[in-house]
Amino acid sequence: MTDYTFAQLTEDYAAIRDLIAAKEAEIKPLKEIAERVGAALLAKMNELDMKSAKAKSGARVDTVKNLSAKVEDREAYMTFLFEHGDDTFITNHTNKEAIELYMDDHEGEAPPGIKVETMISLRFTKAKE
Repeated sequence: MTDYTFAQLTEDYAAIRDLIAAKEAEIKPLKEIAERVGAALLAKMNELDMKSAKAKSGARVDTVKNLSAKVEDREAYMTFLFEHGDDTFITNHTNKEAIELYMDDHEGEAPPGIKVETMISLRFTKAKE
């Protein structure tokens, strides 16, 4: 593909994205049906107090519990952390925006203990017709 011109690559990329979008639109009704059937299956399993099951076809179905947690009251949460001294509530995630601001103010240097990797990706916006 190194022989392709910028224009050729851009046109090909746009055409492929258009094909993908068309296929996604084509299967959207099937995805919606699958969502409804899946919701009905989950409701039936809850009604029957089932955590997993195997159908006659051999298909296996399991319920999966996912927990979502977010900080709603930062001050209360920070007070809790410092009062209890329990670091199991703390992860190694960082605030990217704060690190970028720090690096802007420190000649590109990351804060101590932080490893920074920059990745550049492609964002494609189709021309308006």
